[in-house]
Amino acid sequence: MTVVVRYPRVLLLFASLLPVIFTAVAVNFLELNDTAGWSVKSSYSSRAYDAYSTALSEITAANSAAANAPTRTEVSENYLDLYWVSKRSTADFLANPDDLYYIRDLQEEVLAHEAIQQICLLSNATGECLEPYSATSYLPENQSDYDRVAFATALLDDIESTSFFVSSGFDIEAEDPSTVVMPMMRSRIRFGLPLEGYNGTQDRASEQAAIIQETVEDVSINYLDPLREQNEAMVFYFDFQDITNFYAFDTIVRDAAYAGLAIAIVFLMLCFHTRSLFLGSLSLLQIILSFPTTYFIYRFVFGIEHFGTLQTLAIFLVLGIGTDDIFIFWDAFRQSAVVFAVKSDNPDVLIDRMDWAFRKAAGAMLVTSLTTFVAFAVTALSSIPNIKDFGMFAGLLIVVNFVMVITIFPCLVVVHYRHVKSCKPTQCLRRTQDSSSTSDESDEDPVLGLVELFFRDRWIPFIWRARWPILIVGLALTVTFGSFATRFEPGTKRIEDIFDEDHPLTIVNGLKIEEFVFSAGAFFTVVVSFGLELIDRSGTSPFDPLDVGALSYSDGFAPLQPDAQQALYDLCTDYGDENSTNRPSYVRTPTAGEPSVSCWVLDWSDWLEAQNETFPVATETDARNLLEQWFASGDESAEDFASVLIGLTPTDGTVVPDPVKFMTMTTVLAVPQSASLGDKMNGFEALANGLTERFKDGPDSVGTALLVSDYFTIFAMQEVLVQTAIIGLCAGVGFGFVCLLAMTRNLRVSVLATLNIVVITALVLGVMQLTLGEIGFMEAISITALVGLSFDFTLHFAIAYVEYEPEHAWLIAEVTPENCMIGDFYKAADGDMVATSLLRTRVAFTRISVSVLFGAISSTTAAIALTLCEIQYLGLFGKFLLQVIIFSLVASNTVLPALLMKFGPQPPPKVTALESKITTSVNDAL
Repeated sequence: MTVVVRYPRVLLLFASLLPVIFTAVAVNFLELNDTAGWSVKSSYSSRAYDAYSTALSEITAANSAAANAPTRTEVSENYLDLYWVSKRSTADFLANPDDLYYIRDLQEEVLAHEAIQQICLLSNATGECLEPYSATSYLPENQSDYDRVAFATALLDDIESTSFFVSSGFDIEAEDPSTVVMPMMRSRIRFGLPLEGYNGTQDRASEQAAIIQETVEDVSINYLDPLREQNEAMVFYFDFQDITNFYAFDTIVRDAAYAGLAIAIVFLMLCFHTRSLFLGSLSLLQIILSFPTTYFIYRFVFGIEHFGTLQTLAIFLVLGIGTDDIFIFWDAFRQSAVVFAVKSDNPDVLIDRMDWAFRKAAGAMLVTSLTTFVAFAVTALSSIPNIKDFGMFAGLLIVVNFVMVITIFPCLVVVHYRHVKSCKPTQCLRRTQDSSSTSDESDEDPVLGLVELFFRDRWIPFIWRARWPILIVGLALTVTFGSFATRFEPGTKRIEDIFDEDHPLTIVNGLKIEEFVFSAGAFFTVVVSFGLELIDRSGTSPFDPLDVGALSYSDGFAPLQPDAQQALYDLCTDYGDENSTNRPSYVRTPTAGEPSVSCWVLDWSDWLEAQNETFPVATETDARNLLEQWFASGDESAEDFASVLIGLTPTDGTVVPDPVKFMTMTTVLAVPQSASLGDKMNGFEALANGLTERFKDGPDSVGTALLVSDYFTIFAMQEVLVQTAIIGLCAGVGFGFVCLLAMTRNLRVSVLATLNIVVITALVLGVMQLTLGEIGFMEAISITALVGLSFDFTLHFAIAYVEYEPEHAWLIAEVTPENCMIGDFYKAADGDMVATSLLRTRVAFTRISVSVLFGAISSTTAAIALTLCEIQYLGLFGKFLLQVIIFSLVASNTVLPALLMKFGPQPPPKVTALESKITTSVNDAL
């Protein structure tokens, strides 16, 4: 500390220079990009899904580039979907033609919008914008010609196309059209590529996509949103690509006001506690600068570009942790004034004081930072990129904050002590003092206030008297709430539901997944691809969800060869024939109208039989020619399977890709959507393993069979979330005990403090289970960080307990021979009076109570600000943080002192009142 005391301003300049530079650079690169990253990158399900989607994108792009399509005649991935929900007492669009024609007119208005006209998908034949993909295209031109039954019949007759328009309330299997109802409907406006001025769909593809995206966002928010509830008979919602990111960014801007409120309150608390506007403002600035400084390291040192809304909650974390560290250091510095009062005339006393304060505070700050860092480090080990990135960023933030506190704040304290303190206008929010006091030490003398006196004279003696009831109640609550924690279920909440249930985005996501999706009998339908290998993740960044890896196709894949035809036919027959004895238990038994597989080779073989052709076809060339004939025959089933053979489009006008790169079929699992997570995973894994086992010996022409399902990736993620929470919890408790042992160097105190952490953990987990009941991604992160975040108060009290010195009792806690309590000391064998655990606890809580209380208030402020946020998982984390703070504060001030006083080193012996009031030896001991 000598250098800090001698040259505080120079060191302050150097210590602040890098954070300021890093901040100036970082703010220019900070952007949200978390639309992806919620799958387990190492899992089979994720690798299979990425292989399928990557291959599909590559082949689509290659075909589009080769086609050299005219302007805006190729369908873009961007879209604008409109969801219409009837508000009539009898919710049925079929019974209300006024509503149907209103929808048609509004769709035409949207399509005629000037901005939409510049990006809409054009017809090859007319060059005009294609009409919306909607059920209204089946309406007669004039409303007077509308007939309910005729309209319903038209939809039912073309259900393969119209299933996109109608919700699950529309009975697609109805035999009588007059009985069907349509309470909801969906329509889509499509957009085209290449845009005007671009040479093909792949010419500056990202730039074209951005133009369409910005146009759709502008039209949706500024034109459509005001019209959503204009018609009393209905309400509509819109959906477009990347809508979650759009709403998230827009909401974060509004939620920033709560962060500003938290910062303002923390600023007032810093000023109040330090009694200095100088220290309050600059220490807050130091805390705030730790966020962009961390982002600079995260982005440019570790090379991680992925940054999502999840990382934004770290600013609330660092507000609480940073202010807690500052309070601990400042109080240690104030207490050093009386410890070194006898050297007050020594010119080097400030060096001694800073050195003493640094040793007392830095160790505690280091351990609390370490435990919190480890909690987030465990999160950073997750195989889910978004959670891994959050853990990495939050862990770095804890380290950066600690480094900045121990380098910048001591310099600020010295500058304040030497140059600012005497400038009275810069002091703020002083405690009430005697106006005649002019001592230079008046602003830092640790005169006991009401809080310290309360803990010394009221609270700790009360805890001593009620120690057994407190310990019994604490044990009962720990067991009870701990048992609740064992009842957690895997999360069912969708990742994309980041807002409350009334938000339009949440409603749209619910409509998409619950109303506008069809799976046979509420069982899971999955895609099986042939010809693709699991995507190779080697060499990819585990932090970048967009770095998916290298795509590869199966060697020897040739689905039109005779052995491949037969192998696929046998597979589809085993799975799809209702009389099959070879159908595995994990494939659903087919029923009338609900097949268990959708397989092109079965329908093709039936057509071949009708044409008197032999199956399997003898040569690949003949098979290709016969497939071309089938697709050109007008056979309805041929139209259904036109897209399952995927590859490069021939240039000679034929249909069958040349070559076929991969192909697909669909299978219905014998797993209902209401099944448990374990049953769901077992069903998916059984099908994946069964396909692998079936084709392990070939033929090579079939290629590798991969199970492709976004549900499978979600279920795999849910399993990992549960594992992450359990590992994080165990690692946190274990590492916390090691840190306690290292800092206290007392096994008994470490065990007692760890027991207090277990109490806090059990209480928080129990309340989480009772209020939430499941482990989603935010709950998993919270549980992983639980021990680290609940560690601070317990650690501060435990360290203060073992660091007891007679001078603390006399100088800081003002425990004198005249006011000591029964049980504060006991007479040792040699006749000396020795401080007991009761006195140690009283002194420890007197020393640390204000720091802990202010730290709790600052953290509570940040937690409350989080609970007000509109983004749900920020609010959820705020509620969790609030529970941690409350239970940590309660347990650390009840259970912990009871444990320390009853079972800590040197417990109070059973002494008489007369023996305990021997003051002569006590005075000597002090």
